[in-house]
Amino acid sequence: MRYISKIIEGFKSFLKAPNWPKFLALIVLGLPPGLIFTFILSTLQFWLNSYNLSKIMIGMFSLAILPNALKFIWAPFLEIINFPILSRYLPNRYAWSVALCVILCFHLIFISYQSPGKDVGFVFFLVVVMSTLTASLEINLDAIRIELFPKNQQGYASSFYAFGYRLGQIIGAFGVLYVSAYFSWQIAFFFVVSILAFLSFFLVICAASFYPKPLVEKKKRENNFLKIPPKEQFLIALNRFKEPFLTFINSKHWFSVFFFIFAFRLGDSFINNMSNIFYLDIGFSQLDIANVVKFFGVFFTILGTFIGGYLVMKYNDINALLISGFIHILSNFMYLIQSYVGYDFTLFYGAVAFENITAGMATTAFVAYLSNLCKKPYTGSHYALFSSIWYLNTACAGIGGILASYLSWSTFFIVCIIIGFASLSFIFYLKKFIIQFEK
Repeated sequence: MRYISKIIEGFKSFLKAPNWPKFLALIVLGLPPGLIFTFILSTLQFWLNSYNLSKIMIGMFSLAILPNALKFIWAPFLEIINFPILSRYLPNRYAWSVALCVILCFHLIFISYQSPGKDVGFVFFLVVVMSTLTASLEINLDAIRIELFPKNQQGYASSFYAFGYRLGQIIGAFGVLYVSAYFSWQIAFFFVVSILAFLSFFLVICAASFYPKPLVEKKKRENNFLKIPPKEQFLIALNRFKEPFLTFINSKHWFSVFFFIFAFRLGDSFINNMSNIFYLDIGFSQLDIANVVKFFGVFFTILGTFIGGYLVMKYNDINALLISGFIHILSNFMYLIQSYVGYDFTLFYGAVAFENITAGMATTAFVAYLSNLCKKPYTGSHYALFSSIWYLNTACAGIGGILASYLSWSTFFIVCIIIGFASLSFIFYLKKFIIQFEK
């Protein structure tokens, strides 16, 4: 009851705050990262499977997420390079975001006309390009979210943005799968394009609403990075790149923190990369998976985020992370049970509910931990660095496709559970160093 009363009081404070239009706007701004990330990492597996590609080939497509693990390299440059023409009329963050949405629309249309069965290498390249564009878009949207609100409202901002992210996941999985099942995969691609087109229009409205003053000052336009002599460009770029990261690397135990971020939920990433193929193999249809995993399950993920928020409030973020991480590994035993039982809808619903609640708990605690690691004035670059390491974990999940091809499903899940417990044990060993670093 005490936690519920805190939520109610927080909601009352939100209604009284003058920034509520911005909070609601964050729901829309959170849609594209959740939509496209889910589309690349999960939904595309069904598209590839329709061309009878091997498990190894499908699993290796998770490597397309690798640009998200490298986005910290170009994140500082998005701040100093004005996007041509658009930056004359929009703040540079919005100019980049609108442009990237439009480019992604044309890119998705082009991919929709490709055939993975004929040239899987070229399709993989196109997906990598799409992932790179999406990573750049996410850098700008994260910066917009942070810059729109003062520090004392960042908690609310993250919650609304995360809610939009989850809605994007529902659309990217449940929505796209339904459109592809009742129409075609090409129509499903155009469905995603229509959402991105709406977002580009919405971003222009946000820029006009939240920046009523002249959007771009003349001085800022004249200081365009690309107009500076090449030698100065190199020095500015070098300093802009190294400063945020040197402030982190010069801290004690930075490598332990890096490994902590990478190792957390590594075994779980292997499972997630092949879960759709597993469900198809034991007899569930594409629509079954859309209904249960991509729609029903997401609501339990949202419930898990509130439970994770409670754990962060009651304990510190690292303890909440360890508690939720341990419970989430236990939920992976449901996959093992399902592999022995096979096609069973009751177990399917129960397993998905349990797995998604615990995943929401772990993700909320993890994001809180990463946010607390960021130091001013390099918050944006630091968060890009930490989330890049997190995405590297996901990109390495392509190994899951190799394991699933040479092992039975039950053995595969046992191996992944062992990896999960090993990672958590190592994190527990490093706990004292991580807490010292955070302080």
